[in-house]
Amino acid sequence: MIDTQGFSIDNNGVFTIDAGTLDYETAQSYLFNVSATDSGSPARSALAQVRIGVRDLNDNSPVFESTSYTTDIDEGDYTLSTPVLQVVRK
Repeated sequence: MIDTQGFSIDNNGVFTIDAGTLDYETAQSYLFNVSATDSGSPARSALAQVRIGVRDLNDNSPVFESTSYTTDIDEGDYTLSTPVLQVVRK
């Protein structure tokens, strides 16, 4: 069994990923080589390159530029579509 960087492959070729390993903000893909050697005589081997792409999920909460927004407006004839304040995210 081989285990590296949260990825492992056992002697039967079963590939396992540690759930905490994948984070798009840390790495968008992983690239590694896997080799296999038989026990024949002569021994034969093969090499394969494996690439795992990580898709980004919306796993981060939104962040605003300010924690508090305040505005004053004059009383008057406003409609529901009159902008009075803009809240901005980072």
